[in-house]
Amino acid sequence: MLFLGFAWGLRVFADDGLEVVAQKGIGDMACGPCAVLDTFRFGNTALTNLAAHLPGDKLSDKVKYLIATYGGRNSSLFSDQLRYTPDDGMWNEDMAPFINDVLKDHSVPLTVSGEYLARQPGETAGHHLARVHDLMDASIKAGFPPVLGLHGYVAHRKFIRYYWNQLDGHFVTVVRVAPLSRAAPGFSMWVADPNKGRILQTFVYAERNRPFTAITAIKADRRNNEKDTWSSGYPFLLIISPELEDTVDTDSAKWHERTVCIVEYLVHDKAANPAAKN
Repeated sequence: MLFLGFAWGLRVFADDGLEVVAQKGIGDMACGPCAVLDTFRFGNTALTNLAAHLPGDKLSDKVKYLIATYGGRNSSLFSDQLRYTPDDGMWNEDMAPFINDVLKDHSVPLTVSGEYLARQPGETAGHHLARVHDLMDASIKAGFPPVLGLHGYVAHRKFIRYYWNQLDGHFVTVVRVAPLSRAAPGFSMWVADPNKGRILQTFVYAERNRPFTAITAIKADRRNNEKDTWSSGYPFLLIISPELEDTVDTDSAKWHERTVCIVEYLVHDKAANPAAKN
């Protein structure tokens, strides 16, 4: 598979033997730290140098170093939790602090930020699609392939009503997005997937026909209880990918139950945010 180059020093696929970090053998919930290492390895020269100098001869050793050094710090979301645990993985909100600490300790002059990719009030489906596409594209071109959080949801029937419930979450690294054509329903995206250990081609689109419900914000109260904000309608873009939909556990649903895989959270180069420049 051949990927075209994007920006100064950006590492891209060109059948050069550069493998995707696989979480197998590291941990069932290690997709987050694996995606971080892939972001470094496919990033600009400063990031590839960082990845090369992380302790460990094997990629799995480097991921374990990241987990041991940065995953054991306190979560920014829940003060009584760690950023990473083998049983639960990582919260979206801890991904940017995790990466920023690595960058700071290795003297890389870069700051990343994370955000939910929820549709904004008054935003059309087309504008939502373009905003998310441009945010990914700008970060890639700046030399920081963004870390993307995905999440599965299923509508379960209870008596005469259906209720949306969470399935599993998953982190990948976005290594390429195709140009977004005007009036297009979506765009192609290529991601480095830690679960499969390879690059996957996917399609991101704005659902316009069948509403769904998903969590658009998570907060913790003073007792560290989780407080979720649920939004209905078309709160997120959706993804088409048999492999990734399987990873977020949509295959556990019954044949007649509706499932979605949402494009939930993005950690990107803060300075490359197109919206911040407008």
